[in-house]
Amino acid sequence: MLGASAVQLGPQSVLLLGGVNYEIFNDTLAKLSNLKGEALSDFKKHYFSQPPDYYQFSRVQMEYRTDIDRWLPLNSKLPFNGGAGPVQVIRSGEYIYHFGGEIKPVVRTPDIYRGEIGR
Repeated sequence: MLGASAVQLGPQSVLLLGGVNYEIFNDTLAKLSNLKGEALSDFKKHYFSQPPDYYQFSRVQMEYRTDIDRWLPLNSKLPFNGGAGPVQVIRSGEYIYHFGGEIKPVVRTPDIYRGEIGR
């Protein structure tokens, strides 16, 4: 659930959007922490120059239900690259607004997405 965003859907329900790929993220942290000199420089050049799909940010929507203490995957994936660390996610009425977020490491989008809550 690293880098994901969450918003309350109801008194016993939280929606989780986006997040980083755990394996890619941990591998990158290990390399950034352990590589030195030219190897580190080469890794950074390669890693940060990849297209957004390379990082495999999550497009899965999950709902956490406190009444049953379970995560439930929702039927549809996000229609946009889920991203990580949005500036803000809010609920207003029957809509969820997702403001910005990383589309790849250190690259943020100015886009705002709106989704309708359905049951």
